[in-house]
Amino acid sequence: MRRQNESLFLCGNALLVAVTLLASCGHEDGDKKVDLQPVPLFSEKNGILLPTEMKQFLGLETAAVMEKAVVWRFEKLAQVYRAANGSEPAAAMVLLHESEMVALRTGGSLTLNAIENPAIKFTGALVRFDTTARAALGQIEALIEFSDAEGRWQSGASLVSTFTGSRTTVALAVPESAVIRGAGGAFVYVANGDRFVRAFVKLGAAADGWAEIIEGLTANDVVVSKGVSELWMIELSALKGGTPCCPPELKKREK
Repeated sequence: MRRQNESLFLCGNALLVAVTLLASCGHEDGDKKVDLQPVPLFSEKNGILLPTEMKQFLGLETAAVMEKAVVWRFEKLAQVYRAANGSEPAAAMVLLHESEMVALRTGGSLTLNAIENPAIKFTGALVRFDTTARAALGQIEALIEFSDAEGRWQSGASLVSTFTGSRTTVALAVPESAVIRGAGGAFVYVANGDRFVRAFVKLGAAADGWAEIIEGLTANDVVVSKGVSELWMIELSALKGGTPCCPPELKKREK
């Protein structure tokens, strides 16, 4: 299972190491060439400009936005919150993004399996959606029930749930690794020449490693598919004062 954006808060040290290891480079300050240590440059209008060595150090990769037949099938971690009791089935909760929920319907079936032994599979049912957590978590709780006559799954146990949506559609899509879901909405970094510009997107399906793009990108766009969290850390650092990695771009002096 993919854990989207799990490195978001873990790459600060890597960036500092990268800055320390790189040799010097320059920028234009009026007509005078000034040597500086190579660091990412950021502007809100033009995005992030990285030294070539840092692109290599961070392992940045890009992917073209493409049309795909998006099958609404995805895996999520399910947490058992009620053990089976007599005729009452066991129940578990799964957190879904709104874009994932739209492909599902209550009463539909799904597959569950044990994390430690994927061969143990059984069927559950999607009972209802609970939007109470939307404001706090930005996600929706999907409540599922399943039979457990043997009493194998107690409260607190974790299972893998596999959802299959009700439709398949041909749509623009990017690798899920290209998407960061922030408090203000989902976004990607679009390659624009040598720069990387943050662009908000409206998501549709998220399945099998691909995310459907409803709004925000075109088929001609190229997005960063690896190193996205590092770019976001660079931008955050710049927006919070320009240290330690991201001084604002110097403007040419007026003559």
